[in-house]
Amino acid sequence: MGFVIPSLVLIIIDIWYSLFSFKIVKISFSFVVICLGPLFLLLLILLIFAFYFIQKKHSSLICKDGSPEIFDDEEMSTIE
Repeated sequence: MGFVIPSLVLIIIDIWYSLFSFKIVKISFSFVVICLGPLFLLLLILLIFAFYFIQKKHSSLICKDGSPEIFDDEEMSTIE
């Protein structure tokens, strides 16, 4: 279950590059990178800030860490 998100990201990236490699999209990849790349990064930054402020307003959206202070490998080293 831990590799679901990385595998989905790789699949999306593969599909994105395939659109340009097989000439499905008529716009050149360099145009997309130069013009739309910075716009995508700005939108991503705005999304992160929006999510941050939404979390500050609604504390129920914050995931609490319920794990103990000591990790499993540290417990094993203190037992020896």
